[in-house]
Amino acid sequence: MKYKLIKTDLFLNGRLTPEGTIIELSEKESSTLSMYLEELEEIQSDTNVRKINSEIASNSEKFTTKIKRGKNEN
Repeated sequence: MKYKLIKTDLFLNGRLTPEGTIIELSEKESSTLSMYLEELEEIQSDTNVRKINSEIASNSEKFTTKIKRGKNEN
């Protein structure tokens, strides 16, 4: 099943997964994380999922860069 990560970033499978990322989990895995997941309908194509995830990654990189610059300026 595919889910959208909501309310927080999570450390999944050795990687930090930002809020808004679309992930695929088994029913067992999703049951322990249900408060952070929004179930998605299966009609989304893989191309759309990849596009959304790349936009999220791009935005999170920009946000991280801004934080680093702010810390260096102080």
